[in-house]
Amino acid sequence: MRFYDTIFSLELRGMIYMKKNILLVMTLTSLLLTACHSGQKTSEPSEQPSTSEEEIKNYAIKDVNVYKEANKVDRKVSLRFYNDHPHVPYINVSSYYHEFFNVDYTYTLENGLYTYLSRENGYLRFDTDHNYFASLDIGDFSYLPASVAESSKVFVNYKEVITTPKREKIIDLNAYHIDIYSDVDGVYTPLTFLSDFSGGNELYNVAYNGEDIYIIDFDGMTTDGEKRDTNYYRDTYYKVLGDFDTPREDDLIEYVYNELCLIFDNYRGYTSHLFMGDNNLLSLGLDGVLTQYYPKVKQYLLSKDKDEYLLGYFALFVTLFDGGHTSQLLEDVPNDLDSEEDFASACISKASSDQDISNLCFDFLSEISAIIMKTAILKSARNDAFKIEANDNGFYYRFDEDSKTAYIGFDHFTCDFQGWDDFYNNKGDIPLNSDTYAYVRNQLYQALDDKAENVVLDLSTNIGGNSTSLDGIYGLLCGAKGEFSMNNTLYQYRYTTPYEVDINLDGKFDELDVEEAGKFDFNYGILTSNISYSCGNLLPSLLKEAGYKIIGQKSGGGSCSIHLGTTGDGLPFSRSSYLCLSNASGDNLDDGVPLDLDIIVDSGKVSIYSAISYFYDFNYVGNYLSNAYKK
Repeated sequence: MRFYDTIFSLELRGMIYMKKNILLVMTLTSLLLTACHSGQKTSEPSEQPSTSEEEIKNYAIKDVNVYKEANKVDRKVSLRFYNDHPHVPYINVSSYYHEFFNVDYTYTLENGLYTYLSRENGYLRFDTDHNYFASLDIGDFSYLPASVAESSKVFVNYKEVITTPKREKIIDLNAYHIDIYSDVDGVYTPLTFLSDFSGGNELYNVAYNGEDIYIIDFDGMTTDGEKRDTNYYRDTYYKVLGDFDTPREDDLIEYVYNELCLIFDNYRGYTSHLFMGDNNLLSLGLDGVLTQYYPKVKQYLLSKDKDEYLLGYFALFVTLFDGGHTSQLLEDVPNDLDSEEDFASACISKASSDQDISNLCFDFLSEISAIIMKTAILKSARNDAFKIEANDNGFYYRFDEDSKTAYIGFDHFTCDFQGWDDFYNNKGDIPLNSDTYAYVRNQLYQALDDKAENVVLDLSTNIGGNSTSLDGIYGLLCGAKGEFSMNNTLYQYRYTTPYEVDINLDGKFDELDVEEAGKFDFNYGILTSNISYSCGNLLPSLLKEAGYKIIGQKSGGGSCSIHLGTTGDGLPFSRSSYLCLSNASGDNLDDGVPLDLDIIVDSGKVSIYSAISYFYDFNYVGNYLSNAYKK
């Protein structure tokens, strides 16, 4: 398994959650108030999509367009539509990986078992007679060598060490009423089965909207070494999904629901932050939880009416909301309707007749509103104290001569892979304004020039981002070397990833980097709040283990990396995956990082809002750090 495939985007919360929900809260609050009160064979490309009128055996074949960007047809791919599931697209396993990962996997057939081996000895194994699926390790099949993250030279050098044995995962697909097929060309599974379970990179998904296949790449990074704009599918991909008049087909209704149950029963991580609470999700499964606790949500998910279905879809991800990793992504679309408000209105148009759903939505919006308000208060207090307006990434630096204390702040962990590649290979500029590692490194040198004694890394409004920059920052503070650990809850094993950081930016990883990192010998305080999430939770955890002081308010948790997914009918979502970060002892980080200084409590202020001003008080924080690090 490649490093970037497991942790490349520890979370997209800044993109998936905060970016969309400020508008969403205002829009949905207004709408809800209104509602409540009133072996490979692929077809050769052809110029036009063609559908065979002749059924071949028990299926029909359709060659469909594949879109990678804009309205440009990249190629055509052959799909099967079996008689038992005439609206569910199936694809040959080998063809899937050849077409969308540019990797050729062949199968072996022994005792009725079809086995596909990865280059790293992982496997996918299918028993099509009994409808069983086994794997070890699916992540081995998600490697995208052409991605920007893989093809760029960056400032971190990774290794990976498996520390406990892997266990095979076997799933009885009969329990989910999902069929798989085989013939002389190998195994055929639903397209989204492969994309969501056994071939989906964290930022990459292959989706079918009922007419065409789209390569969905929310971060624009899984391309041939070039970052691209991925907003093209708003006006094309979602056009078909905007048809609310045509009833849903029975076979697709069943498949979409069962696939969601399969995902959240088997392919997600910890459940400690679910909005609905656990409700025995791990023991009852998603269908059991919905049947017992949220029957109206299940009813709408199984509805033939698209308005009701979209309301059920929204409500489902309300119950599964875990702080930002698990989320439906409908707010990022579509523009074939008149406005985002119209689309949101369609999602909740039935709310006025269902008080249970209305209450669920209101409770969710109240929680989101509280988080957004807390973030605004933190930023306002920071800007007032430091007389600043941070840039879009929240980058800022402030130094106080009297307390010898410097603050370095950033709201996201960003890694400019292309910028670093240009720097190392073409002698370009260091990407100071677009890369968090570059910015923090630069400001630590500024702190040296200012003769600072205390340095505060301000993560109080940090909602996470790319872990590569996190690893670089850890190296700045911890001798140019680091290590993080993960628990793979799907295959029940643990692994660690030691790494080296190029501190002096000479393109090498050696003792000169260790020497350079030794210059940053400050009294560090890591400032967190309950907004600090995912990477904003991980870095404090790692630095606490390294002996640094965590101050502020306990961080918000979030330990699972993100996987993207799409339903069988094309609706996008993200989920906390089975790749879960841990501390050196293997403990889950999902509950946040314990504090050394609880500013909310220890400041003596009664109100949390008045105490927040102490987060950015040079004398208060500087005095604490000076005393805490006294030898």
